[in-house]
Amino acid sequence: MLLVPLAQSKDWRKWVRCAIVVSVITLCSCASLACGGADGILSRVDASRPIQVVGHAEVLLFPRLGAGESGWCVTTTSIGASACPTFGLPTLAGPIVLENWVGQSTSSDGPANEAVILTTNDVAAVRLPGYESVPTRVGAGLPQRLRFAVMELRGGADKQVLGISAPPPTPSSHFMALNARGQPISQSRALGPPLEFHLPRRSVTQSQQAREGVCRLHVAGTGGLVFNSGDVMMSVLPRPNVRGREFVSCSSATYNDNGWPLEVSVLLDAARPGFVPAPLPLMRPLASHSGVFHGPGAEGEMVARRIHGAWLIVGKGRGLSQRLMLLKDVQAKVTI
Repeated sequence: MLLVPLAQSKDWRKWVRCAIVVSVITLCSCASLACGGADGILSRVDASRPIQVVGHAEVLLFPRLGAGESGWCVTTTSIGASACPTFGLPTLAGPIVLENWVGQSTSSDGPANEAVILTTNDVAAVRLPGYESVPTRVGAGLPQRLRFAVMELRGGADKQVLGISAPPPTPSSHFMALNARGQPISQSRALGPPLEFHLPRRSVTQSQQAREGVCRLHVAGTGGLVFNSGDVMMSVLPRPNVRGREFVSCSSATYNDNGWPLEVSVLLDAARPGFVPAPLPLMRPLASHSGVFHGPGAEGEMVARRIHGAWLIVGKGRGLSQRLMLLKDVQAKVTI
């Protein structure tokens, strides 16, 4: 190498241009290697990172039908009305009321973890750290003061890797609540009114059920109907701390009709027992049957009619005609 000062060299301009070119090439090569390395790392991360998918399932709340049971069976259209995966989970005061990872299924993208989030009305969206926000929605099967969102994480790590327990040992939320301007809303750690609860009940025979308890059941025409079991509440008190206009089942009975199980329940307004209870979620008037409603419920399809201060409900069975026959024959009386 010639140790000639650049200032004394006749080709010093060439030396400068050469140095600049070499530097640029070196920097670009380094940047390329770095980017390539980063891309490799990101690719590896992305390959194991679950894909966020906004769920299209609806969240549904159905009244519980067993005597002494009150509140809501929370499920989704993707799970079905016969399952209540949030049963027994404590709730928060808000704005996120409930977060529940309802299980893992398999999709074309690999394992899918589905989260159901219930929020108060002031929550416009929820966001899981590291993912985009998911808008909340109102639903025909929800009380007016609640909104919901459903999100899936498909493929990649399972809930253990994500640090998500299902169900959580204590009420918590991994999601952040956002208002209509996209700003975070402070989450309360205090417990809120439960979505469901149990009250004292007593098992009774068919004859006892016709004369004891606050809600008494009697079937006028027996036919091939066989009584299996029954439960009644001997007393019922107003419960003001509820989510929406909740119901409480004051009496229930199961029957067998030619091998088909049927269930009868009497529902009261949980906050004001004896007053006219709210409409049943997703229940619609049945054509050509005055005063009869039908629709989905916690035990599948059911039919119902109003009686004084309560709803009389018949569920399960072989089909609509069998449920309607029992609804016509059963008599109920509320004595509060």
